[in-house]
Amino acid sequence: MSAFSRIRFGALLVGGVIMVAPTPQAAAQTANLRRDILESQRRLEAVRAERARLQREMGDLTNRVRNVSGELLNIERQLSASRSALAEVEFQAEATTVQIEESSRSLIQARERLSEGTAILQRRLRDIYKRGPESMGLMLSVAGYAGSTAVAATMTFEPGTVSLGTAYGLEFGHSAGELVLVERGIVMSVRKFRLRSFVALKTARIMGPRPDRFPTHVLDLDNISVHFDFSRLAFEATLITIEFCQYGGNVNIAVNGETLHQLGRVEDLPRQVAQGVTATIGDGVITLTGAVTDLLVGGQELSIDNVTAVSECILSALGGDLDAGDSAIEDCNHNGIPDECTPGDVDGDETVGLPDHVKFTQCLAGPCAAPPCSGSSGSAGCCSIVDFDNSESVDLRDVAAFQRVFDGP
Repeated sequence: MSAFSRIRFGALLVGGVIMVAPTPQAAAQTANLRRDILESQRRLEAVRAERARLQREMGDLTNRVRNVSGELLNIERQLSASRSALAEVEFQAEATTVQIEESSRSLIQARERLSEGTAILQRRLRDIYKRGPESMGLMLSVAGYAGSTAVAATMTFEPGTVSLGTAYGLEFGHSAGELVLVERGIVMSVRKFRLRSFVALKTARIMGPRPDRFPTHVLDLDNISVHFDFSRLAFEATLITIEFCQYGGNVNIAVNGETLHQLGRVEDLPRQVAQGVTATIGDGVITLTGAVTDLLVGGQELSIDNVTAVSECILSALGGDLDAGDSAIEDCNHNGIPDECTPGDVDGDETVGLPDHVKFTQCLAGPCAAPPCSGSSGSAGCCSIVDFDNSESVDLRDVAAFQRVFDGP
């Protein structure tokens, strides 16, 4: 390489070095730029940290909002349940108030009825005392008909029991449920007549014969009901008959304290009138078949007569046919009752007393080991009534049976 060339290369090298080497101003700018970048990075990290914090806070806020919404929904449900509970409490309070008011009214009415009943009782006791011992019979007869062998009874409303024109009802001093008449163990009391919202306790009156229907006394009902109690009889009534004639108006009928039938006509009475009791109606007669303890009959223009209660024994003896007649039964004492229904009652007075004992001893034939027996079962008349074991002989076995039914003098 020539000297000139070497000189030129050196110059170029120096110039290149001179061109590459930074100036102090450029170095300062580079340092500032680096510092700015670092600061920016720090700010970026701070922004990222702040964003992460804000995101976490947003998540917390979202959870809290969700919890608050759930709590608000729960509170609203609790509020609704509280409203329902309050409504039920208010309803119960109103119902209790109504019940208390009704109970208070019932108590006041009961007190008034008690006061009225006490006054009536005192007045009637004074009347009974003034009239003498005869009037006491009505009260004493309530205990039941004395005849221990009675198997049928009829309330006839005839003069021997009650006088013509006798009247019962509110205007005659009688209150609902008050006993007014007893005949052969059948107890009659007055009750209110009901027709929907209409209630009355007007008049029941003993009237004279009705040529069109009743040849003897009859009980006329004018907006009133009468109740017949058969539970005091000496037997269980399994058949009831009552004669009637309806001239108008409506009627009330109830059996054994069950459904009160409010009817336009007696003939509208349903066949199944009470549990275990059936009703049939024909020729002006109501017939109730089944165990009957009481009967209520009311009317606005209704007449009734001959309320009859019959025991199962008579029905059995007649084979269930009340129209069979006397020829269908054995009735040697001629009291109209089958002998098998009145054991020991030789004289037919519906009691077993000393006269029956006398006739029993006349029939007594002596011991009998086992039937068939021979003896004087018919020698004294009606001895079959005291032949309790149907051995065709009155013996010591019948003595024991007679003692069990003996009423005394």
